[in-house]
Amino acid sequence: GSSKEGKRVCKNSSTRTKIPSLFEYNNSNELLFWLVHIQQRDKWSCGYRNLQMLLSAVLPRLSLSNNNQKQQINTTDKIPSLKELQEYLENAWKMGLDSKGADHYGGSIVGKSDEIGAVEVNTILTSLYIDSVVIQFIRTKESRNLLGPFVWNYFNNTTNLDKSSCSNQIAEQIFVSIEQGNNDNNVNNNRITTAQQQNNVLLPLYLQWEGHSVTVIGIQKLENGSHQLLVFDPAKDGRNIKRILLNSIFNTTTNNNNNILSTIILNNQKQQIANKDCQLVLTTSHYSLNDSHIHNRKRRVNAVTAARQSVMKQIGGL
Repeated sequence: GSSKEGKRVCKNSSTRTKIPSLFEYNNSNELLFWLVHIQQRDKWSCGYRNLQMLLSAVLPRLSLSNNNQKQQINTTDKIPSLKELQEYLENAWKMGLDSKGADHYGGSIVGKSDEIGAVEVNTILTSLYIDSVVIQFIRTKESRNLLGPFVWNYFNNTTNLDKSSCSNQIAEQIFVSIEQGNNDNNVNNNRITTAQQQNNVLLPLYLQWEGHSVTVIGIQKLENGSHQLLVFDPAKDGRNIKRILLNSIFNTTTNNNNNILSTIILNNQKQQIANKDCQLVLTTSHYSLNDSHIHNRKRRVNAVTAARQSVMKQIGGL
């Protein structure tokens, strides 16, 4: 999934910014968590920074009623550091997860500036008994073109996703919905949808392509029916996002929507990811893994491929 050969820059610093418009309340109107933007200060740590952003949303939602999660996760009050994530990854390899990845990295990554991608993010989450799946949009136009509709269906919850569903079931339900033509075409275009509008069910998505990754927090459907992803990019300064959002919240005399969108839209999205293989990591916090799940996921990475038949035909698998 990722470009594993990166510039060796041994800097583990980052900047964390709490974003005011992307937070979650419980039924008592009590603030549960802020979604955190984490900025990378190097050329290689985007995978770790996006995983930290994802965990800022996942960890507060865990009940920790799962004893396995209790043993693996020390606390839900803080986001693991980059070094801790590297330790989690090494431990996952020792558990027998992603043996190919372990071989690639030589079984050692702590203290190194090696880049990680979607597969490694999924491996870390699995080792923490957190349910996740890698969704691949690869090799063919049919597969890659499903990225926008998939994210749109996910954030609009057009499949009426069951809270008890695991990540694989959610992904498959979305693909079935797309095949049935349920792309929410009856709604007005130029519409924005984020996870916080969906009754606290959804989490941000991790998006990887060759050379970079971002955290998808929502999606905009344009007048022409195309999609633009709303993202937290670790390469950007989160303080600018916070400043613009705060101005929008408290300055009701001006409309800053255009400024907000220009800040969090994946700039030059078509140029960045056009004709490139992409991978999403979809996570749930309500579906706890057990030892049986871990055993099954030692055999193969938990993954789903968009337009699988066209991809298999392309690689000669049919």
